[in-house]
Amino acid sequence: NPKGWASFNVVLAYPLGMQQTVFKETTAPYAGNAAAKIVTQPVPALAQVQGYDTVGLLIIGSVDVTKAKINYGAPYTNRPEFVNFATKYQPNTSDTGFVQVQITRFNTTTNISETIATGTWNTSATTTTWTPTALKLTYDPALKNAAPDSIRIFVSSSSLFKPKVGSTLFIDDVGFSGYVSTNDIN
Repeated sequence: NPKGWASFNVVLAYPLGMQQTVFKETTAPYAGNAAAKIVTQPVPALAQVQGYDTVGLLIIGSVDVTKAKINYGAPYTNRPEFVNFATKYQPNTSDTGFVQVQITRFNTTTNISETIATGTWNTSATTTTWTPTALKLTYDPALKNAAPDSIRIFVSSSSLFKPKVGSTLFIDDVGFSGYVSTNDIN
């Protein structure tokens, strides 16, 4: 997995029949020396985590196989306007790949994580060349003065509802741009 990212590849260490889902793609990446290649695969019954039976998922966070739990997110304190990335997509029949971003903070009064900003990009179109995207994040007006403490990024080669084995999403050059202020100028 790329540094700071997690996938179901951790299950490969156990003899459960899981196939690799995330690969380092070094042939013609968009930028730098490598991109991530995410392929939807079936998950054997003994390796299912939180109900996923078919998966092609790359997340910021970790997967705890011993507890069958996905730990989403990483520390993050910025307020970007955009999440930038480049993709190529090869769906199996009518599948949909997506990228979802959530910027959050933990509310110590309510003991829940609150979503300060979110953005979702999806596609069902086959693309064989890199397509750059600037995903605009939408900030919750009720939390306009909230300081973030974490970020969650989910990249999937398939819909979570009807995933298709074999769908493949390539992603590269993930970054942030712009800034959304907590102060209004009147």
